[in-house]
Amino acid sequence: MLQSFFGDKLSLLNPVVPGLIAAAVVVAVYYTTETTELPIVEDAEEQDGKVVPKRVRYLPSKIPVLGNAMELLSNSERMHDWIADQIVPRNGEPFTLSLPGKDDMMFIAKPEHIEQVLKTQFDNFPKSQHIHDVFFDLLGDGIVITNGETWKRQRRVLVNLFSARTLREHMTPISQKYVVKLRSIFEEAAVSNKPMDAFGLMHRYTLDVFAEIGFGTEMNLLEGRYQPFAEAIEESQYIVSARFKQPDALWKIKRWLNVGSEKKLRHAIDVIDEHIMRIVSEAIQRRQERKEAIKAGKDVKPADKDIVSIILDSMETNNQVVDPVEVRNIAAAALIAGRDTTADALGWLLHVLSENPNVEAKLRSELLKHMPKLATD
Repeated sequence: MLQSFFGDKLSLLNPVVPGLIAAAVVVAVYYTTETTELPIVEDAEEQDGKVVPKRVRYLPSKIPVLGNAMELLSNSERMHDWIADQIVPRNGEPFTLSLPGKDDMMFIAKPEHIEQVLKTQFDNFPKSQHIHDVFFDLLGDGIVITNGETWKRQRRVLVNLFSARTLREHMTPISQKYVVKLRSIFEEAAVSNKPMDAFGLMHRYTLDVFAEIGFGTEMNLLEGRYQPFAEAIEESQYIVSARFKQPDALWKIKRWLNVGSEKKLRHAIDVIDEHIMRIVSEAIQRRQERKEAIKAGKDVKPADKDIVSIILDSMETNNQVVDPVEVRNIAAAALIAGRDTTADALGWLLHVLSENPNVEAKLRSELLKHMPKLATD
């Protein structure tokens, strides 16, 4: 979020990954408050059986009106290093930032703090209205920006998606299929001895994987095929991230007038909606045809195991009325979350391995020890 707020140069690795979605690797937690302090997530005490949070202090650079904006601006070219500079001397203790016109931001680094935010004190860290407003056009009332019963209902659906059986029977074969394609690209690059955009390649790889996992769609981005849907995802994420650089009133007026970047965003979201809603409609139709075939005693193919089908299964099991828009929102969140977080992690892994050849050598040795066929395949 900070990168999006303070400059385009910082968006080279990724605009904003909507989310939040990467709840498993929380770095900054947005929390709306009217006080000058935020509830701390560590060493919370209990009184009458209830957790009583302690407090997280703002950085000393906070000044009236501007908050910590000046310090962040002066470090905008080295944001990740600056965050590390704050965390290391504090031994990983959380700290809070204040930005004019934005929600306060609390930074956490310790696993036990992440557990507090995502589990123990989950109710103390709701998604703010600001976050909902910024992301709603892209994600709708999806799990990333909702609270309460809507969040719980969608979480139950997504839990089924990441079951061990689903991972083993559906996701793993698809991932392996595209790993083979990825290996061919790396081999060609090694032979030609030409540099390549590994980060961009990882994003094409993960979108190929998650598009097929999610919708049963082969996009073939690794093969260089142009896909309006893929471009629309990139465009919409970039524009939504840019909203953090603007006063809310400005981008909302642009949206109302349908001009500039907001006009582009509307077009991109139309492309996304058309693609996903078509897949949802086809999945619902296939399910209905399958039920009718079973009733008629006909042989049927195994049920689809893509995200949309799993969502529909879960809704049916829980006697929930199927709302195509909610299916769209859940599927879009799962796609964007899986694609971006995985691609970012893979991109950084390749980077740090290239910076640490001794670690790369140890990793290679360990892989060959347990999978010797890698040396000959």
